[in-house]
Amino acid sequence: MNRSNIRTVNGSRHNVNLERCFIKIQNLAAAALDALDE
Repeated sequence: MNRSNIRTVNGSRHNVNLERCFIKIQNLAAAALDALDE
């Protein structure tokens, strides 16, 4: 799954709140993956 596609499809200019939401989700996902790697 390519995360960059999410931003381009939704259009961050029109959906600033969604963009912020996706950033939070990405941070949570990254933290989860880091925890699994450890």
